[in-house]
Amino acid sequence: MKCEWAELSDILGIPKGQIQTFSATLRTLTPEPVAHHHYDSRPLVADIIVEIDENRRISVSLSENYLPDLTIDTDLYSQAKADAEAKEYIEAQYNHAQSLIRAIQFRGETLLRIARAIVTQQHRFFSDGSNHMTPLTRRALGDKLALHPSTIGRAIAGKNLDLDGTIYPLSFFLGAGLKKGISGEISAYVVQQTIRQMIEQESPDSPLSDDTIVKKLRADGVDIARRTVAKYRGCMNIPSSYVRRKIAAAQQAPHRSPGHRNHLN
Repeated sequence: MKCEWAELSDILGIPKGQIQTFSATLRTLTPEPVAHHHYDSRPLVADIIVEIDENRRISVSLSENYLPDLTIDTDLYSQAKADAEAKEYIEAQYNHAQSLIRAIQFRGETLLRIARAIVTQQHRFFSDGSNHMTPLTRRALGDKLALHPSTIGRAIAGKNLDLDGTIYPLSFFLGAGLKKGISGEISAYVVQQTIRQMIEQESPDSPLSDDTIVKKLRADGVDIARRTVAKYRGCMNIPSSYVRRKIAAAQQAPHRSPGHRNHLN
């Protein structure tokens, strides 16, 4: 297949050498990038259920799927310990089983306690929307619950929350904030969403640079550095203003048939 580098360069407004580099890179990629990963992905399952009634009251509960219903067969236990030789062993195992059940129940109670505290601190997120997320660190939450931050981290690791069918990792609700105003704070998540909205509303012909975004945020009282804007933008998979400008130019370029060429008379 013949590659018309000059024509592509003219259509896209990109130097021919750069297009050839892109082409060489594309040839190294696979159309099945996860083909070598044979493990089956597992669907997210909620451990915590958050419900909001018609009066905007919020309830938090453990999912029915969180813990199995663990019980001890007392009849079998009574029969087993009737054997004098096995009695001591059976009683020891019975005590171990009871300790295990209590530990699992305590673990569930701790998770529910943490989840309720998170919902209480982030109640505006649940009642008014994601733009109302507030900064909340593990240390601050631990201070309220008299728990060590590492205990908070272990308890919520891999745990998810269900809100109206949307699954959120519990860790999503924890994070430091940025300074806003003299003594206020704003959630990093809210700042990221603000940056996303700015970029979505920008003019395609004049995309906002990171420096411009910094100036806009600082005008609203948010204390943020340019590298932080670049970091947040990267986390949201938003390209730089230079790349966004190139993409917009390519999209606005008039369509040309493959056989079209410019001729100088």
